[in-house]
Amino acid sequence: MKTGILRNEHDESAPKRKQLVQLGLNTGNLVFWEAIDRLFCPEKIFYNQTDRISQCDRMIITDLIWICENAEYEYLEKIVDKFSVPFIPISVGLQAGKFDLGFRLSKNTLRLLKKLEERAILGVRGQYTADVLEKNGLKNLSVIGCPSMYIWNDPKFRVVADTQVRAVSANFKTFYGCLNTAEKHFLSYCAQHDMQFVEQTGYAFCEENAQDEKYFKYVRAWLDKRSVMPCTYKEWCELLQGIDFSLGGRFHGNVMALHNGIRALFLTTDSRTKELTDFFSLPAMEMRSFDEKKPIEWYYKRADYARFNSRFPALYENFKNFAQKNGLELCAPPRPVPSNGTEKRETPTRIGEIGVHNAVYLSAITREKNKIAYKFGVEGNLVNFFSNSRPFCVEYDCNVEVLPDSVAVIPFAALLLPLCWLADATLVLPEADADFLHSLEAVKRGFAAQFPELSFGGKVTAVKTVKNKADHLQRNSLCVYTGGVGSAFALMNELLFRPTLFTVCGEENESPAGEKLAEGLSLRHSCARSTFRFVLKEEEAARRFLGKIAQERRKNFFTALAPCAHTAPYAFMKNMTDVFLPSAEEAARHPAICTSLEFCGCKVRQENCFSLEERARRIAEDKTFLQAVLSSDCSAAEYFGKQ
Repeated sequence: MKTGILRNEHDESAPKRKQLVQLGLNTGNLVFWEAIDRLFCPEKIFYNQTDRISQCDRMIITDLIWICENAEYEYLEKIVDKFSVPFIPISVGLQAGKFDLGFRLSKNTLRLLKKLEERAILGVRGQYTADVLEKNGLKNLSVIGCPSMYIWNDPKFRVVADTQVRAVSANFKTFYGCLNTAEKHFLSYCAQHDMQFVEQTGYAFCEENAQDEKYFKYVRAWLDKRSVMPCTYKEWCELLQGIDFSLGGRFHGNVMALHNGIRALFLTTDSRTKELTDFFSLPAMEMRSFDEKKPIEWYYKRADYARFNSRFPALYENFKNFAQKNGLELCAPPRPVPSNGTEKRETPTRIGEIGVHNAVYLSAITREKNKIAYKFGVEGNLVNFFSNSRPFCVEYDCNVEVLPDSVAVIPFAALLLPLCWLADATLVLPEADADFLHSLEAVKRGFAAQFPELSFGGKVTAVKTVKNKADHLQRNSLCVYTGGVGSAFALMNELLFRPTLFTVCGEENESPAGEKLAEGLSLRHSCARSTFRFVLKEEEAARRFLGKIAQERRKNFFTALAPCAHTAPYAFMKNMTDVFLPSAEEAARHPAICTSLEFCGCKVRQENCFSLEERARRIAEDKTFLQAVLSSDCSAAEYFGKQ
């Protein structure tokens, strides 16, 4: 009987940044996967090899360990529908700030879970998750915690570490958003005691987190000196050699210490960590209760494992029972789990399969009133096609401080997609709108149809997918206006619905097209000022990738999606249902490039049924509209003025 596990591929020979992407931007997955490997010895099946699932009798899946409200797993449901074997989810868990029984599961996620429970017992992380699932009608489940806590495969395992504290390793939640007071005290405490800091994500500590320049410089100096990011299990073990105590808010960071015989104290910040520490009776305290005046020895003594040790045999038997009922056979670890981090365990790698050679990583999105700014990194040969002349930022005429990151990311992603597809590169996003991600394959097919001479590869990886829903009780539409005849024609066709004229501008002193026309027609006008034209070295990219394309067809290739995508934040904030693009003859053959884009329930539309002459004739027949065009300062007015 063959058991498989569906997971990311991890090439341990790749550069660290590439490994981090393969680890889902969270090195905690190393601990999770290592435990499953040692407990069940499953066949690794990567997401690009799903056809191999047919060779297995059952599949372990770990995709559902971090379920956010309204998150969707359409890709996983398609795989489950395709193969009839049992898919056994291990450590299904909800991600919330607190234990809220009103947690909203999306229809997709609930449907998927019900399909899974028909074939297997769901392994659930903790009682809170179990309560929410049961409230939603799911019954075939077992609370098992996390497999990383059973790696010893021994019901008699006990934490007995007791030593003098000389060296401490710290960990922390993701550097995302503003730190609260207790979190600031914790980090400065770690810096003051010169602790080793184990980072587990690609998010760097930045001034936006600190909101205090002096504090930022102090903590940043410590992190620059003492921060480490292990990207293999073996490397992590080696970095913990000589450590006597682990302290922080990362569950797997502290579990890794336990794997190496080191006592750990868990600081809880959300439902996920607290749910796990409650289930296993691990020593924990809330981060908000952290007191920077206490000595390290006080926290070390607080890490009392008496309750854990007494409960672990029963928890292990419960986990073993869950595994057996699902047909999973426990196997002895191939080598003893290290007690002090000194074991030299050789981990076989599979080099030469899928690897990340070129990649772009969005590291941070910042918002200040009406401005969005993007910070990103570039790996591989792609660095040759990026300009450092200006940071990428967009300014709107409405406040965007409450805009979700999953929507704010769209202008950035859309700008870089054509280059990433041609370079067979990976675009890595912390989160993205579900509609937007779902539409990208159709957008890529549109590019391939219009440019059959080129090869479009690459992929987009989003750590989190969010289903955003705007209020579409009324039809609110937006017309992207560039000033030409195509823009005027699109506006005229939509005029009955009183659309907003929307312009994407570059330089600060550039006058947005459409202001006078909007005023003449009593329409709202809005503008996004963006530096997107300064992000890419378009000429160099064209020479490298568009050599087979005639010069007249290259125009705006790499920025084809950008103007439309820049409407997404505004459209979401203003509850738009439709975005209309200027009609264009060159897009008439394959209009699916931009019109395949979707975001937040908003559709993109473009009329390409008429020639330039026919569009101009129809505009000329509407005397009132024509007069408004002629009175405006735009290229359409110049066109009709010459006729």
